Amino acid sequence: MPKNIRNPTAILILSVLIGLVISYNSHAQLLSKNSDGKELYFGVEGGYGFAFPGTTNSIEAYGTADMKTSGTSLGTQWSESVQSKNISLGKGLNTGIYGGCWLTKNFGTELEITDINTSSSNEYGLSGYTNGLLVSSRHYIWSGNMLRITPALRIQLLENKTHLYAVIGFIIGIPLNINLSYNFSEVNNSGYPIHSVEAYSNKLSYGFHSAFGALYDLNSKISVFAELTGYMQSWAPGKSKIITLTANGRDSLASLPIRAKETVYTTNFSTALSNGIAPAGAPTQATQIFIPFSSLGFNIGVQVKVGKHFLRVRNRYKLGIHPNGDI
Repeated sequence: MPKNIRNPTAILILSVLIGLVISYNSHAQLLSKNSDGKELYFGVEGGYGFAFPGTTNSIEAYGTADMKTSGTSLGTQWSESVQSKNISLGKGLNTGIYGGCWLTKNFGTELEITDINTSSSNEYGLSGYTNGLLVSSRHYIWSGNMLRITPALRIQLLENKTHLYAVIGFIIGIPLNINLSYNFSEVNNSGYPIHSVEAYSNKLSYGFHSAFGALYDLNSKISVFAELTGYMQSWAPGKSKIITLTANGRDSLASLPIRAKETVYTTNFSTALSNGIAPAGAPTQATQIFIPFSSLGFNIGVQVKVGKHFLRVRNRYKLGIHPNGDI
């Protein structure tokens, strides 16, 4: 895990545990009076997210619509074929755990921790042609993970074995190892192919989460569920750094100045130039970019309920009474 997020991650996880303990104790008395309510519930889930419809970005960053251009230069016919698509790093497999407390029999609060593993299909390519012959090819692949911590509200309906529910929450995202791999090759040029990996880091991500699903009780404790999910989320990285660079199989990273390897993103900046060039020993400054993590998808999972018996035993212990009735 990168150094710059290790401490924030520990702080957030600690906050989650403290929040659960506070919620557990503050609602215990209320729930003990509610014969229909369940004190706590926990679950595990897994599913898949698809790129959010309509997500578009610049062609150099992530790709927009399919495009072909052609023209004439010095009597030579040239063309560029662009293979691109709408891309969101929220597309891919996700797994998670969650736990919550019922405030009433139909309304509860919960905390969800999920990990989205960016799909390898988050890629696109560009190819250049001269007189119908391939002369160059560029290929981009995004990869990485986003840890999502989501405090949420749950509303559940129906009192039989099947329950309909809705969840809405606020996302705090911790990006993990978000990388952009780039491969470039040019026909009849001894200096190619080129391969590079650029790592993006710094800053948290925020957004909103919602889900609508159905839960079926297998027995009084265990239920299974299926749900449709939506995530509206983007990430504004604080910086990026080229961590791998090879040309024709040879390492070329050491020869790059810092300004060519590192970029700092900000909303406002000014750069002191020397003969029109930024200082070699300082990162390049650039305007803020936003990387999409929005998705629509589905989850399936198992939920376990901790009910009235657990609460009754706990309360008797707190009063110094043995669960069987002895003091």
